[in-house]
Amino acid sequence: MRFTHGHVPLFLFLCALVWSCSEIVHCKNQTLPQSEVDALKKIGAKLRKDWNFTVNPCSGTSGWVDKTGAVNVKCGACTANYCHITSIVLQGQNLTGSLPDEFSNLTSLQKIDLSFNYLNGNIPAAWASIPLTDIELEGNHITGRIPDELGRITSLQYLSLESNLIEGPLPQSLGNLTNLLGLNVIANNIIGRLPESLGHLKNMTYFLIGGNPITGKIPSFIGNWIQLYKLEIRGTSLEGPFPPIFFSLQNIVDLRVSDLKGGDGKFPLLQNMTNLNILVLRNMSIIDELPAYIGNMTMLAYLVLSLAIHSSFSFHLG
Repeated sequence: MRFTHGHVPLFLFLCALVWSCSEIVHCKNQTLPQSEVDALKKIGAKLRKDWNFTVNPCSGTSGWVDKTGAVNVKCGACTANYCHITSIVLQGQNLTGSLPDEFSNLTSLQKIDLSFNYLNGNIPAAWASIPLTDIELEGNHITGRIPDELGRITSLQYLSLESNLIEGPLPQSLGNLTNLLGLNVIANNIIGRLPESLGHLKNMTYFLIGGNPITGKIPSFIGNWIQLYKLEIRGTSLEGPFPPIFFSLQNIVDLRVSDLKGGDGKFPLLQNMTNLNILVLRNMSIIDELPAYIGNMTMLAYLVLSLAIHSSFSFHLG
């Protein structure tokens, strides 16, 4: 008989657990290179973050956790002599100041999460030199454009910039991020057309661009994102109708669209999207009747529709 933990054989799971625990202990007992300690001091000074440098930053103890007990700085990538900073998470800590270039001196850093603070300034182009997988900066006062250099971070999987003051078009270079799984730029001042280079991002699972004056037609390349489960394009200046290939997407769970310009007045052909749980279609001048197939969408729990200029309704289903 073979015992498993989920789909992983129990023996392998226990081996991985032992390795993980030993790695954590190893990191807590290891020191950082002086260059990374110096970088942390500069980052802390710029963010007005009072870290206790009499304590090992890799220890996950006093001076390196927030009020909830969450660890702010995590270490890994250990060698015989040193460990390295791999993650910095400082959510909702009333941080002020500008985004530090000095993150680029943490050469093993994978995650930067500075969400829900009061940070300003531009996204540093210098960050492109480190192997980031996750950049989360939502809910700040960040300005300027998304730097072209971010397109060099080919390891990047998640980029979240929601609710800032970012302007200008999405750079063509984002099409180089072939490992990108999610992009969230809701509620900024992104302008221009969606670059065709985004069609290269075959692994996209969510694409959230609402609340930006983005223009042009809904691009057909969205229909090639077969893993896409969430799409949010409310409050843009995009033009309909949906490209026919869009309706072949079968993994969509959450679809929120509003204020499309143009369009043909027809109800979108969503019958293949049988996994829909949330559907919002507002201010799209749809004059069709509600199609019968909506009643067969057994997963649908939340429905908001505008079927004419002066007629709209919403339902919580299930």
